[in-house]
Amino acid sequence: MSLSPTLEQCLTQWRDWQLEPALSEMPVVSAELSRGKTNQSFLLTTAQHQYVLRIHADSTIFSINRQQEYRIQQALAKTGLGSPIYYQSPDDSYRVSAFIQGNTVNQLDASSDELLIPICNAINQLHGVNLDLPCFSYTQHITHYWQALNQSTTVTPVDSARHARMSALCQQYETDFGQQRHLCHHDLHGDNILLADQALTGQNILFLDWEFAGLGIASFDFAALACELSIDISSISKYSGILATELEMAASVYRYICEVYNRAIVC
Repeated sequence: MSLSPTLEQCLTQWRDWQLEPALSEMPVVSAELSRGKTNQSFLLTTAQHQYVLRIHADSTIFSINRQQEYRIQQALAKTGLGSPIYYQSPDDSYRVSAFIQGNTVNQLDASSDELLIPICNAINQLHGVNLDLPCFSYTQHITHYWQALNQSTTVTPVDSARHARMSALCQQYETDFGQQRHLCHHDLHGDNILLADQALTGQNILFLDWEFAGLGIASFDFAALACELSIDISSISKYSGILATELEMAASVYRYICEVYNRAIVC
C-alpha cells in the first residue's frame, strides 16, 4: 500500500488541525491501529486526549470518493453510529478523528444473540438515515475491479465465464431488489464493527471505515455480516426481516465482489 503523504508529513501539519482544545505541541504516535488495503490508522496521544490519524492509500483501483465518505461519516457521527471527524486535509489524503475505546467484533462472539441482535438493530438504524447520495452500483464495481484485474494479469477462460455468470447474477440482484435504496456501509467485516463504551458514546455499536458506503440494497449489508462472521443466513433473516432467498443472492454477489477486488489489489 502506497501512502501519500507519509506519517511524518502529516504530523508536521498538526497546527492546521484546529482541534478543540487546541494543541500546544505535536501529538505522539502511540500505536498503529490498523493497516488495510485502503488506509492506515495510527493512535495519536496528547497530555489530555487521544485521536485517530488515518492516512489514505493512493490508488485508483479503490474508486473511493473521499468527500462523500467524509460527508457520510459526519452524518453518522450525529447518530452515534460513527466517530466524528475533526479535520480532513484539503487534498483528502488524511484525516484526524475521535478515538473511541472498545472492542471490534472480531475479538468477540458475534454469533450469540446477545451481540447479534444489537448489531442487526444498528444496521437497521443505519439504513434509516436519509442522505442525498447517488445510488451505489454493484455491477459497476464488479466491472471496475475486473478491468483492473485484466490490466495487471492474464485471466483464464474459466475466470471469464464465471465473471459473466456473476455479472448477470449481480444485475439480476439489482433489478429484483434495488428499487428501494438505503444508506449502506458495504464493508461490514468484524474489524469495522466496534462494541464501544456506551457511557462514553451513547451507542453500543459503531461502524468504522465508510469508504464504500452509499445508497445500496439493505440485504447486502446483512449478507456481508453473515459471510464475514460465519453467521447462518436463517439467523440474519430472523433479525433483519429480509427473506433468506434475497440474502443468499446478496451473499453470492458480496463474495464475488470481494474475490475480484482482492485479486485486482494483489495483482
